[in-house]
Amino acid sequence: MIRINNFIIPLFSLIIFCLLWELLVWYNNWPNYKMASPSDLWPAFWKFKHLFLIYGWETFWRTVVGLILSVLVGLSLGILMGFSKTIRIGLYPILVGFNAIPKATVVPVIALIFVGMHNMNTIIIVILISFFPICVSISIGLSTLEREYEDILLSLGANKFEIFYKIALPKTLPEFFGALKVSTTLAFIGTNLMEIIEPHGKGLGHLFDSGKISADYPLMFAVLITLAFMGIFLYYIVVYLENIFANTGGIIATHAEDEERLQQRIAEFGNQTDIRLHAECRDVECAFIATKRAAALAKDHEHRLHIVHLTSATEADWLNKNKGDLITTEVCTQHLTFDQDDVESLGVRALMNPPIRYTEDRDTLWKRLKDGTIDCVVTDHAPHTLESKSVGYPNAPAGMPGVETSLPLMLTHAMNGKCSINDVAKWMCAGPARVYGMKNKGSLIEGYDGDLTLVDLENRRTITDADTWTKVGWTPYDGMELTGWPTYTIVDGHLVHKREAGGPLRGTPIAKPGSTGRVLKFN
Repeated sequence: MIRINNFIIPLFSLIIFCLLWELLVWYNNWPNYKMASPSDLWPAFWKFKHLFLIYGWETFWRTVVGLILSVLVGLSLGILMGFSKTIRIGLYPILVGFNAIPKATVVPVIALIFVGMHNMNTIIIVILISFFPICVSISIGLSTLEREYEDILLSLGANKFEIFYKIALPKTLPEFFGALKVSTTLAFIGTNLMEIIEPHGKGLGHLFDSGKISADYPLMFAVLITLAFMGIFLYYIVVYLENIFANTGGIIATHAEDEERLQQRIAEFGNQTDIRLHAECRDVECAFIATKRAAALAKDHEHRLHIVHLTSATEADWLNKNKGDLITTEVCTQHLTFDQDDVESLGVRALMNPPIRYTEDRDTLWKRLKDGTIDCVVTDHAPHTLESKSVGYPNAPAGMPGVETSLPLMLTHAMNGKCSINDVAKWMCAGPARVYGMKNKGSLIEGYDGDLTLVDLENRRTITDADTWTKVGWTPYDGMELTGWPTYTIVDGHLVHKREAGGPLRGTPIAKPGSTGRVLKFN
């Protein structure tokens, strides 16, 4: 039904537009040399049908070739600017300045440089007029890839190319296709600028110019309508390609913060050093705009979406009513534990993106976790050193370690009456397995992998920085008394770690890294 509507509704809109156009000309009694009506166009099409076919093809292939080359140029420059701050700072003002120059003034220059090379000069002007949106969208998309993600992937053995190919590039696809739709229309403008300003006997621009010289106004309008339909045709080719990429089998996970508003807020709060303002800089509206946009795109393309680390009551309440079957989400242990008072006391240790928010946000996250709106509990583990964080807000890197403390922290919440032990198992085991479609994971069922953790709910211990395994040597929960510490950790039926009741809180590793466990498989 959706695909049918995507065809019928635009067609109906075009019919209505033509009828209103015809009515406007009839009502004002305009002659065709003032405003040609749709009924005037068919005779012009029929009279010059062979020229429309020949010249239309000339315009179309030049436009397509120029657009393809502009994509290559835009992607190349965008990638360079996205991964190199120095290149971005150096090139951006030059590109902005060049883009501000009216391209009609560049046409004669290009025509003189490539005199007699009519196809070449047309394609070059198409490239010059249409590469800028692609370049900017890719550079912004890549430059906003969160550094903590890159650090985690590098620590897991990924190389730079894998990070680019598997993480960075897919992240930029929405921006890329949005820019490509803009560039498609700009490409036709470039083609016709060259064909009209520097006519060389070919192309719809030349046919338009001939109509102007001979005062054949229906012919001129017929050319304009042909260009419009060619632009619509190429636009829907881009939409088709976008749908191919959007309808891949994988789940799309998004960190929901609106980049435009975020940059505005950062500029506004850029000189502030009070970490308590972090939640105002990256405010709820910044997250909410992005969450609604991502949800709308998921529904439009009928594609699975996972919204990572939800932080605000506004988003959680909205998702409760608008989530649907395509969307899942998660919450981090720290957002279930900390509020504005903890940010004040912990300082940069509590600095993360999206930020720790307010008591009412924390309480609502618990509420939506219990009613099933939020599907699972995670950590967003981002191990930055205290040395790197010592530069203070706002320059300190955002993120905190959290994997090894996640289970005792959630079990402590359970023992304090926030939830049940079964809830913790559902949110931290079954939930992630269901969200990501992991086979034979998340439950104690015959045939499933033998992954099991035995815990001691009576063993209350106070954790310190020195008790952590993380290489950065600290935890935001330093000084907190937690219970439910794992006594035995079993992976695929093999004991890999144990912790004595009165022994060191870090416990003792039993198995060597990589000696047990199975490669994850997905549905």
